[in-house]
Amino acid sequence: MRLFLFLPLVILVGAVRAEEQPRQTPQPPQFERDVLPDFLKAQRWFAAKGRPYKTLRIAGQIEWTAEGGTWFIAVIRLEFDDEPPHLYSLPLALSWIDDGQDGAATLANYVLARVRQRARLGVLLDAAYDNQFCRAFLGAVSRQMELPINNWRLRFWATQAFSSVDMNALKEVRRPSMEQSNTSILFDNTLVLKIYRRLQIGVNPEIEIGRFLTEASPFSNIAPLLGAVDVRADDGRIIALAAVHRFIANQGSGWSYTVEYLKRFFEMSMTASAEREQERDALQAAYLALVRILGRRTGELHAALAAQTGDPAFDPEPVSSDDFVAWVEAVRADAQRTFEQLEQRLPTLADGDRSRAEAALGARERLAARLGALPLAGIEVTKTRYHGDYHLGQVLLVSNDFYIVDFEGEPARPLDARRAKHSPLRDVAGMLSSFHYGAATALRHYGADRPEEASRLEPLARSWERETGAAFLRACREAARSCSAYPAKPDQAAALIELFCIEKTLYEVRYELDNRPAWVGIPLERLLRLARGEGVELPP
Repeated sequence: MRLFLFLPLVILVGAVRAEEQPRQTPQPPQFERDVLPDFLKAQRWFAAKGRPYKTLRIAGQIEWTAEGGTWFIAVIRLEFDDEPPHLYSLPLALSWIDDGQDGAATLANYVLARVRQRARLGVLLDAAYDNQFCRAFLGAVSRQMELPINNWRLRFWATQAFSSVDMNALKEVRRPSMEQSNTSILFDNTLVLKIYRRLQIGVNPEIEIGRFLTEASPFSNIAPLLGAVDVRADDGRIIALAAVHRFIANQGSGWSYTVEYLKRFFEMSMTASAEREQERDALQAAYLALVRILGRRTGELHAALAAQTGDPAFDPEPVSSDDFVAWVEAVRADAQRTFEQLEQRLPTLADGDRSRAEAALGARERLAARLGALPLAGIEVTKTRYHGDYHLGQVLLVSNDFYIVDFEGEPARPLDARRAKHSPLRDVAGMLSSFHYGAATALRHYGADRPEEASRLEPLARSWERETGAAFLRACREAARSCSAYPAKPDQAAALIELFCIEKTLYEVRYELDNRPAWVGIPLERLLRLARGEGVELPP
């Protein structure tokens, strides 16, 4: 069903890289066939690169007029043979060229086509790169506008936190240099407007959790949610189009800080001098102090998400014995799928990774035995909402503190799965995995030109990972002591964390096989350690 309006009739002069001669106004199928596919493939946020699809079409459009212009929010639909359809958001703007100057040159990556309307020439471009559109979009949020569209409503809304924003003081509009799976627009160092690209029907967890932690159960170490834009149907369906957060000035992510720190740490460790060793120990002490803060913020986050507020989407629920059985069986199924994929890809792996993969395949029974031996019976905990994609890249370093961001969950999972309550110790397992990845990544960088030295540093990297993980776990447990989702007994907490570490590592093996085969050795090495019983030991 086409829910929105059609594009305005303009004359396409061809895609920017196509012929220069004018042609007749194309029918929508020509635009969908000749222009959209090439444009989408060039975008960082387009998740269907390289995947064969049956059809690509504009499923509908919202025409939106505000002060400063008229724009069109197109919804692109891709149909596949072997997976559900993809929906993408593509806001469109017409930019006219004055005085014969082609202003599209500086926005070449974001221009879909040249256009002509009577004597006027211009370009059709992604409106996320039109500053007027971005300002109008944010202004509509501040005014909480609603526009009816057939059986739908385009809704701009704000939280109470938006009242502190002085819209007249916002001057500069800019965009981060690196594109992500969504498009972010910065207004000075005050606000971030995130335009969602991959759309799903349902409640967006980032907006839902952001509002909960901003208003219902306030947690100070996040970027507060200031507002959002969505489309709502009369039957209750909802599609999130954008979110607005307070901008958090920072010194970078926990990931970038950790990798750079570890490079220095390894360098100092290979220099044989008492003075250098003292510098290294001081560096490590400072890092561990930060890790303890990160652990505390993680526990505080989980406590805030476990607050009883009367909202059924967030109130904690008891974990039943059936839940524990289902969790273990889900990990067993993950293991079977992972080992089958590993067997299929074995001939394509590099020699060292092939050896690790063969060892992992040989450890299947031991891993199964570990899963069966986990003491999960009798644990009394609740399941709650949690971050869902927690790692060092999701925390920002701010003046010796950490702010937690990006509550979307794993983008590849359906919205209902991302909103489901589970154990927040899944987040803990995700961060422990991130420490492992950080050490392995820094070691790879260090050993790129010095492989002999890198091999000598491997025991130190493992020792660092254990010490860092212990500091994180101790601080996290202390901060979440009153949280009903954390087991009271250390051995029970360790069993749950080990279960989720196995789950996370199996996922990472599959991810690397699909996306970065040269990196699969990192999770394989951890999987072998988990199979040997080198699980999680909670510090006293």
